[in-house]
Amino acid sequence: MASEADLGTFYSANITPDRQTGIGDWTDGEIARAIREGISRDGHALFPAMPYDRYRHMSDDDLAAVIVYIRSIPAVQHSVPKPDINFPINRLVLMAPEPVVEPVKHPEFHSARDRGEYLAEMASCAGCHTPFDSIGTPMASLAFAGGNTLKDFDGKPITSLNLTPDPSGIPYYDEATFIKTIRTGQIGARKINSVMPWTIYRKLTDDDLKAVFAFIHTLKPIVHQVDNTVEATMCPACGREHGLGEKNK
Repeated sequence: MASEADLGTFYSANITPDRQTGIGDWTDGEIARAIREGISRDGHALFPAMPYDRYRHMSDDDLAAVIVYIRSIPAVQHSVPKPDINFPINRLVLMAPEPVVEPVKHPEFHSARDRGEYLAEMASCAGCHTPFDSIGTPMASLAFAGGNTLKDFDGKPITSLNLTPDPSGIPYYDEATFIKTIRTGQIGARKINSVMPWTIYRKLTDDDLKAVFAFIHTLKPIVHQVDNTVEATMCPACGREHGLGEKNK
């Protein structure tokens, strides 16, 4: 479950093959449409916390593999409440889905960076590390620059950090540091909050993580100071409260 005062309350769906409470009766096409287009089996628009805007770029082969995997998960009978999305967000959500009208070929990777960009897209890295404006649109001017406030498993607000090579981001990371951070869940003596799903990303191969780092290392440097260890203040850059917010312009 996730809850924000300005958005409402929404719940992650049961995607196990249970026929009563999951997606056991869905066809492959219906699952594919939900993943890449954001349309549920009954035709309603899915809340874009499920990043179908990014999954629409998933290749047909990768999509087929995902569906095969989902069908292999043990069925779990678990009813999930329907979302309660506030107005006007509940109306804006209706405009979020877009049809995928032609086959999506697997990308041609001409470099490790190209492959890393695809992996970062599928992992929705920007979805957490890019702040959203008041109507839920990612702020392109702060892409990957942090400022999106989440809640950890204890309900504590945690703001995503700046991943760009700007001095306010992570310019001190090299490839080895990045891989070690994802593998161990900490940078130096500082542990990474588990709201950042490093426990999942740590299962990527070394080549995968090297590719993701190659992409991140080439991001446009963006000045945006974010720090979860100090008191939150209003940030004029992203319009949210977070540590060092007042230091930004």
